[in-house]
Amino acid sequence: MRAVSSSEWATTIAINGTYSGPTDIVLCEDYQLKWVVNGSNVLELGTAILKSASKQSVRQVWSSIITPKKTAGKLPAALKRFPSEGELISASISPFQVDGNKMSYEWKGAVRRTERH
Repeated sequence: MRAVSSSEWATTIAINGTYSGPTDIVLCEDYQLKWVVNGSNVLELGTAILKSASKQSVRQVWSSIITPKKTAGKLPAALKRFPSEGELISASISPFQVDGNKMSYEWKGAVRRTERH
């Protein structure tokens, strides 16, 4: 993750591991993330509903740590301006394209500041 402007982040994600869940997932609905800065990292909390070809639904919940890319040994300045209450990301995901052990999809999202309560 790196800040490409004061309002835009470019993200490349590589996921490695063993997957033992359903292999006929065709759609993702209600995808939502929350990002909160914790020191030099961004904590991600996410949920989504995955739909299988057989019309079954699987609710997915995850958390991860995102480490922003440093430039000249410094974190992006935008990370310092990240709202302390976090940001909520809603997104739509295109149908999954599966080819052997590779999966691809298109992610389009909108980010908004989390409201304080």
